[in-house]
Amino acid sequence: MTFDNAHRYDVTLDWNEADCGTLTAADRMPIVVGPPPDFGGKDTWWSPEHMLLAAASSCLMATFLSIARREKLVIGAYHAVAHATVEKTSSGLVFSSIVINLRLKTEAHEATRAASVMEKAKRHCIVGNALKPAIEVRLDVTAS
Repeated sequence: MTFDNAHRYDVTLDWNEADCGTLTAADRMPIVVGPPPDFGGKDTWWSPEHMLLAAASSCLMATFLSIARREKLVIGAYHAVAHATVEKTSSGLVFSSIVINLRLKTEAHEATRAASVMEKAKRHCIVGNALKPAIEVRLDVTAS
């Protein structure tokens, strides 16, 4: 995949007096964001920690599906659960690990190829490539 030029993305964040904010972007539904309960926020808000996991997980899915489509790999189901650990270090709080547990369903004879496509997707995921801790993908491919 090649790009003729750069792609630009814009997001607006407006704070409100409830110590949360609203993220908006053109033609998209707003998202209420704020700190997680661990840092004085509410569990109904999308926290930066949840947003980072959502970005990593959805980027991996989009990259995988794009490659699978190009390679004509038929996927029957895709289910991912992402986990992150934040730890206090000498340099402050950091994401020390990100793990995506992923369950794919495909034809029995395509299981090995599905795993290969996932490895390729992991290498090409732009969000995963931007993160300090490498994303660990635990893949379970089942036949349909």
